[in-house]
Amino acid sequence: MKNRINIKNFIVKIVAFLVFVVLAVTPLIMMYKLSQNEMEDYVQDKQYNYRETAYGEISMVCRKDIEQYYMVDGQFESSTYKKMTFEADKAHNIEIIVAENDEVYKNQTIANIDGKKIVSQCNGVICEINEMEGFVKVLSYDEPELNCYVEKKIADALKANDSLKLEDGRKVTVKSVSNTMVDNRILVVLRIENCDYMNGETVEDLKLFTGRVFKDILAVDKRTVYKKNDGNYYVRTVDEAGYFIAEIQVNVNYESDDEIGITGVEEGTYCDAGYSNYVENLSVDMEGEY
Repeated sequence: MKNRINIKNFIVKIVAFLVFVVLAVTPLIMMYKLSQNEMEDYVQDKQYNYRETAYGEISMVCRKDIEQYYMVDGQFESSTYKKMTFEADKAHNIEIIVAENDEVYKNQTIANIDGKKIVSQCNGVICEINEMEGFVKVLSYDEPELNCYVEKKIADALKANDSLKLEDGRKVTVKSVSNTMVDNRILVVLRIENCDYMNGETVEDLKLFTGRVFKDILAVDKRTVYKKNDGNYYVRTVDEAGYFIAEIQVNVNYESDDEIGITGVEEGTYCDAGYSNYVENLSVDMEGEY
């Protein structure tokens, strides 16, 4: 009987020992497996293939109609003179009540001749008074002309075009084109129909539409096109999801407010509209290093 009890106690001890071993070893096994999983994840991360993405919006090359125009900067200046005359040889009492360089307004009295009022025919500035010959000369401010300096190719194009107009439809005519250059630009003087600009007023990026429309040409967002140091133009093509494919050299032609005509890529090509800004900023940074 005593031997049976000893055997039973021995078995209990063996079972307890085994349970203890299992409980002690199980956490170690779990920690080992977790460590192995982390190592596998780490290896996968190390083998990850990096893909470049777009720097900005994605624009697709498609066919468009583009209306041609040129943009000019300049200042409006008056060059029209008007004379208010009177018969000086017959007048007994001549009273000029303005002086040279005085600014006058239309219908303003500028002289009294034998009690008769002489009024200005325009808004402007008095530039000459001649009592002997009987006139007052005024530089008119009513129809100032736009003086703008442009590249030769634009000057030639404007000179040869008789269909120029503003965006609101007002007709523009070329009064004169200079025969000399200033800083590699040519002075072109333009007259605008029903001009509402003031003498001395400056304008920037005034659009002069030529009346020519380019039909069904390949066009893309202007922001997708950038110029590199080699003097050529490029676009950065991407897929529909924005992943980089290739940098492609293109030729550019006509442009509108937001789009530019290009050749060298197929219709439906996706282009990165943010990369050009990156290239421009990079060029500025590189220039600053020298």
